[in-house]
Amino acid sequence: MRRPDRLLSLLSLVAGVLASSASAETASVPCAADNTLIESATGASSNGAGPAVFVGRNSQAADFRRRGLFQFDVAGALPAGVIVTRAELSLMLTPSNPPPVESGLHRVLAAWGEGASSASGGGGAPSAPGDATWLHTFYDTAFWETPGGDFLTGTSATIEVGDAGAVLWGSTPAVIADVQAWLDFPETNHGWLLLGEEGAPTTAKRFASREAEDPATWPQLLVEYELPCATLELEGAARGLCHAYCEALDCDAAAPGASPPACAQVARQFELRSGGAALPCERADADRDGIQDALDNCPETLNADQADGDLDGVGDACSSGLPEST
Repeated sequence: MRRPDRLLSLLSLVAGVLASSASAETASVPCAADNTLIESATGASSNGAGPAVFVGRNSQAADFRRRGLFQFDVAGALPAGVIVTRAELSLMLTPSNPPPVESGLHRVLAAWGEGASSASGGGGAPSAPGDATWLHTFYDTAFWETPGGDFLTGTSATIEVGDAGAVLWGSTPAVIADVQAWLDFPETNHGWLLLGEEGAPTTAKRFASREAEDPATWPQLLVEYELPCATLELEGAARGLCHAYCEALDCDAAAPGASPPACAQVARQFELRSGGAALPCERADADRDGIQDALDNCPETLNADQADGDLDGVGDACSSGLPEST
């Protein structure tokens, strides 16, 4: 009986036809939540529903630091299982302190809230229930481990921010890894913290929030993605088998479109036809940082930036023995 062979032939034929039309897609992901962490010994101030997010240091003698939080519903906007190939954060800088300063995105490590507090200025408003504050993840019942927010010390992207206008944190491997992780593991999506210049006074920047009056100024995450098999240089039967396993049958899904034996047979045939290549949808990621274990220089430690200061092939996050967070 040659039914499995006929099944594989049919899958290869259909998958080859479907895969030939695969191309990159783009999505503009709106901001799902934003807030300003306003330095305070009590967590009394926040700005969850205000029209702006403030980042940097103001001219006050005390409690002068401001940090921005931004979260995007990646899993709600992108198809499950796709591979992120490009990601950029777009913010609108409104009139602020003009000197250019560096501002970096840091992946946040804990869930946080956006309450009803609202103010147009950087002083914020009285914290409302559920607000993120300098002390709280959710005012006033849950707390950051470290005042000022829990986030990776390494930046996902850093740029110089000057005067008013559109600002773009361009695609970097770490930004792509963050977005990929938020797609594959939505429970890890706590967004980014935007950290500005805090060592010198009067450096704070003001960015339009998702509550700003003009929708054209709202924060946006621009994402380009491809189906898994399009990311490999595959031809003929190998390309078709990859598409059959990863996309047509969703063999890597919790509820695949074929039986486990059928999926296993497609996987074996793909391995033979591809010279032993790994199926791109079966990408193990133990630390859930968006970088598959085979490419991760710290596969058990969250380090989307892949920093490796001594160039020994082992990431700083797991070779120093120090935690990769604030």
